[in-house]
Amino acid sequence: MTKAELAGLTWDNVDFKNNMLTIDKTVNRYRKKDFGFTMALASPKSRTSVRTIPMNNEVRKMLLKEKMRNAGPTMSIPFVDDSGNIRRQVSDIVFANSVGRVWNEPGFLNLINRIIESYNEEAEENGKEKLENFCPHMARHTYTTLAYSAGADVKAVSEILGHASTSVTIDTYAHLTEEKKRKQEEVIKTIKVL
Repeated sequence: MTKAELAGLTWDNVDFKNNMLTIDKTVNRYRKKDFGFTMALASPKSRTSVRTIPMNNEVRKMLLKEKMRNAGPTMSIPFVDDSGNIRRQVSDIVFANSVGRVWNEPGFLNLINRIIESYNEEAEENGKEKLENFCPHMARHTYTTLAYSAGADVKAVSEILGHASTSVTIDTYAHLTEEKKRKQEEVIKTIKVL
């Protein structure tokens, strides 16, 4: 999921029975002077971005823990159409911040940076290895790299990522295609026909 898709996840998108997540909203920022609000939910950027993806056991456990921890309803946020017109209010956001508001990209990055700084201070005191800067989008790259390296089908990975086509996935992760091609060439070299 992208940061905006993760921030827009609502509890009705989480199917614990079938272990699936439905991605059908993103959090977008708007100019208050133009729209009267600064944050709103909207449809994802393309039709292929609306999708249902599998939820593994670790994600399921984490979401169940988050649901149990959830102190109550979050502040409502408008859901807008492509023109910025408010269609309804939504208040069942999965990942709300400490004051019950929806997360946004700067908020996510700020939180991650604070976590890294805190960890690195402790790591320095204890002589442990420090963490490098981390961007949430790196998780998508890591997922794609691991899935592709494990032999996952490009089309399946592309659909999970919500890319418009497999060519977007291949273009974005061309380095993986080249690496897999090199591995295939090594395999071919070992084949002997008698």
